[in-house]
Amino acid sequence: MIYRMLLLTLAFAMLPGGTLFAGPPQALSLGAARDARVPPDEDAKLAFSSDGKILHAIGKARAIAYAVGTGTVTSTVNLPPDTKVLSITSDGATAVINMDVSGEHARLFLFDTQMGQQQEIPATWYVAGPDAYAAISGDGRLVSVYDVSGSVSTTPPMIVRVYDWSAKSLVVEKLSEIFSVHGLTNGGVTTDGAIEFVNDRAGRKIFDLKSGAMIGLFSYDSVRSPDGAWVVEFPDRSYDESASKDVLLKEGATGKTHGKLDAFVEDYEANGSMQGAFCGKTGRFILGRGKAVEVFAIPSGRLLASFPVASWRGANADETDPVTVACSPTGTRVAILSGSRLTVHDLR
Repeated sequence: MIYRMLLLTLAFAMLPGGTLFAGPPQALSLGAARDARVPPDEDAKLAFSSDGKILHAIGKARAIAYAVGTGTVTSTVNLPPDTKVLSITSDGATAVINMDVSGEHARLFLFDTQMGQQQEIPATWYVAGPDAYAAISGDGRLVSVYDVSGSVSTTPPMIVRVYDWSAKSLVVEKLSEIFSVHGLTNGGVTTDGAIEFVNDRAGRKIFDLKSGAMIGLFSYDSVRSPDGAWVVEFPDRSYDESASKDVLLKEGATGKTHGKLDAFVEDYEANGSMQGAFCGKTGRFILGRGKAVEVFAIPSGRLLASFPVASWRGANADETDPVTVACSPTGTRVAILSGSRLTVHDLR
């Protein structure tokens, strides 16, 4: 009986919120890999549909949807010229875009990535222009706009307004003091529905949507889990050569450091070029970099598997080039974009 209880203990790990993920690290294996038959834009954002059957690749020029099982294209929608993709929903079905970013009166829209339909974000919500910024929550329910009030000396100068999209009503307006006089700033709603203020040098300040209380300060080069339970921070020595090269795992609700991923980082990789994706609530995280794409267990940080480089690296890419990754909500499929090569891999 004790032996059987020990086996059960090893077979499951508990995540915040009671989510279970099954299997010891040794049980994870890699399945088939498929190349997309039509390459996407090299700068494309990747997202799986909620059922994992469609992969969206949304770039500056076009949005392509692929059938995951075959790699064939199911739809292609051309984006208008001079368009900037700002944010996408978790399922990749909707993107927030700034159209005509080269003009003084650029406007913000919600863009259906499969049908090409556009819904204009009300002009009364923001100041139109090339720097106009908006974001959308992972479920598409909330849309935020970012604004700056007054000069740098004004307190507080940064504003995020969050709206209920279907009701077109203001949910909350959050103000924050500027936290760096250098670099680029913006802000908006996060995937899980919190509020963040972002500076590409100082990091990300996250606040609770309802209470307005500050949750924590995270690095600029970080990725937040869909439910907000975890944040993975990537190393960046661009402004501090003595900074750690560890890939840190932090609690998304408190900002407290929980541990680190079992990833060995070369000096040339610690420049903010890493990317990553959570596999829904399955306890798997995909770390992408030019030399390796790996699967880690959350919250232990243990390495579960590494994809063979030949199965995903593009012919025009090398180990110094960044890669873009996405993972299905069930944690059974991973997409990797390296150069102009897009591949989909099975996890078991």
